[in-house]
Parts: sequence; structure tokens; C-alpha cells
Amino acid sequence: MNAYNIRQLKKMREQVASYQVGDLSLQSLIGDLIFLRDSLTETKDDWERELTYLIVDLESANTYALEKNNGKLDSMTSKIVYDALEKLAILIEKSMEA
Repeated sequence: MNAYNIRQLKKMREQVASYQVGDLSLQSLIGDLIFLRDSLTETKDDWERELTYLIVDLESANTYALEKNNGKLDSMTSKIVYDALEKLAILIEKSMEA
């Protein structure tokens, strides 16, 4: 993993943490993760696929919340977001170790 990609992965980790403490909206987090994913210069296909699936989970929860609850997560969408963020953190950390 080159230094540029490590910086991008660290930024992903920072954005997830910012969302978790309430400094970033879910919509902004999703956009940032997509931008950072697309800026990586080298990834393994299975890693990128897993990251994309997790981003889609976040997008789905966000869309549902916007349509049904004026943008507020309910118990179902909160669980989806929590699970996706937990898996994202693991995925990012493993990639940084590689």
C-alpha cells in the first residue's frame, strides 16, 4: 500500500469517526466515502466490492430515512448504519495493515 492510499484510508477512518460523533451528516459521509474510494490508486477487487456494498447499505438507510422519517434514522435504519460502520472500520484497518 503506497503512502497516498494510506492517507486516503486514514481520511475514510476520520470521516467515519466524524459521523459517529455527530460532526458529519450521513449524506456527507456517503459522498466522502465514494470520493475517497474512487481516488484510491490501487485496490483489490474483492476489497472494493465489499466497501461498495457497505456504502450501498448506508445509502439505502439514508434514502429510507429521508422518505419515511424526514431524514431521521429509526431503530431499523440505525442498526443498518451501525453494522455498516462497524464493518467499514474493520475493512479500512485491515487494508491499512496490508
